[in-house]
Amino acid sequence: MKETIAAIATPTGKGGIAIIRISGPEAHTCLKKIFFKETTEMRKMYYGGIYDGDVLLDQCLCVLFEEGASYTGEKTAEIHCHGGYAAARDILDAVLKHGARLAQNGEFTKRAFLNGKLDLSQAEAVGDMIEADTQSASRAAAKLLSGELGKQISGFQETLKELLAEVEAGIDYPEEIDEQHTAATIHARIREMLPQIDLLLSSYSRGRLVKDGLAVCIIGKPNAGKSSLLNALCGWERAIVTPIAGTTRDTLHEVLEISGVKVHLFDTAGIRQSEDAIEKVGIERSYITAKESDVILCIIDAAEKEDLSWLKEQEFLKKKQGIFLFNKSDIAAAPLLALPFPWPQIELSVKTGQGMEKVVQFLEQCTSESESASALTITSLRHFEALKAAKKALTSCLEDMPPDILSIDLTEAWMQLGRITGQNVTEDIIEHIFEKFCVGK
Repeated sequence: MKETIAAIATPTGKGGIAIIRISGPEAHTCLKKIFFKETTEMRKMYYGGIYDGDVLLDQCLCVLFEEGASYTGEKTAEIHCHGGYAAARDILDAVLKHGARLAQNGEFTKRAFLNGKLDLSQAEAVGDMIEADTQSASRAAAKLLSGELGKQISGFQETLKELLAEVEAGIDYPEEIDEQHTAATIHARIREMLPQIDLLLSSYSRGRLVKDGLAVCIIGKPNAGKSSLLNALCGWERAIVTPIAGTTRDTLHEVLEISGVKVHLFDTAGIRQSEDAIEKVGIERSYITAKESDVILCIIDAAEKEDLSWLKEQEFLKKKQGIFLFNKSDIAAAPLLALPFPWPQIELSVKTGQGMEKVVQFLEQCTSESESASALTITSLRHFEALKAAKKALTSCLEDMPPDILSIDLTEAWMQLGRITGQNVTEDIIEHIFEKFCVGK
């Protein structure tokens, strides 16, 4: 028999309400040992006292859910108490005294998945909802939580089962089945499916942006105005700014929200030749951060004719989305330089604010991929890789091959798609997914 588990489902700290969730075969019994009011109706809130022996812990609202009608699919009880840490902790301790154990990270949602209340893509979306700190991330997670992806994947799998049945029939009864007709039918059905898979695959770049945010790296030589730009975008003095070259020696990280998308803004150490050991490490980190970023803001001192050979040496920058910002345009016009990449150019004065609006507009353009809030988007690398593998197997099916090989490829595609919904995943993968959840969810 499954153990009964319990945990505080609301964040730690002071609040109006805290919720203690109990799930498992003894959930109702557990509650009735500390809540002495008769609770005869399911899904009805009852008001009364929670006791530890003779000691009144709090006046609470309690509700019971029958097996099959709860979040986990098991017998469940919830206690809604006052939101102080001590009150919630005392009530949880009382619950644990009467047959429940403390739930592990994500164990309630894991049980919901194992009991068929959610598929694995929906369970992952629960975690995304909790972690979402922008509107676009929350809406993308809500779309996945609705089960839309799971339904589409199940539709693909149902088609593949039908095709497999046709192939197997041809293998078992070769005299009665026209192999060429069967192959033509299968090819036609696969060609109908592939554009739908491609559409999901193409949504991943947007989904990754929505979920993880946009990584923007500010690079340039010392005193070009990198830290000043960071401060201007943040709206407060995040970085120390001085006339001394090399003030910023380490990478600074700040998070903004632009057009509903999280933007990770990195201010890096000024790039130059240096013999200072600490500064050299900072410069190396600048290049690493730039490599890992999605967008580059390359800031150039307009008052100096800079040598940009250091940019030309960084081949990875050619593949990046970026912009040249000629700072200090209040005192000097943008110099005529041989720029190594065809990035847009903006004349900027961080000091006066000239050009800052254009910088923000550029960043808004970089986040515009995420604007299709109504569209289903793939936000998980795991889902993306499974879809890629399924597409590869299906594409292979379009080649002329004997039925037994065709059956193997169709089965592989079916298996890969099942990884998304949780049909074909190992226990290790399941554990890895749920261990990232908070306790109580």
